[in-house]
Amino acid sequence: MDDCNWKIERWTEIKEKVEPYLAECGYDINCDVFWIPISGIMGDNIKVKSAKCAWYTGPTLLELLD
Repeated sequence: MDDCNWKIERWTEIKEKVEPYLAECGYDINCDVFWIPISGIMGDNIKVKSAKCAWYTGPTLLELLD
């Protein structure tokens, strides 16, 4: 997400391109797949919600895993 300045349009584009592949692999997109915009380098949305993407209202990665 760092490379695209946290733009929701890029995040949506990635989801739309990857979802058909995951469905083809047998994943239920509505139950098995969760999308969280994160930055592994800066730690955004991993433990603490990031102010860089106020458009995302879901859980952080650790909240989801918990």
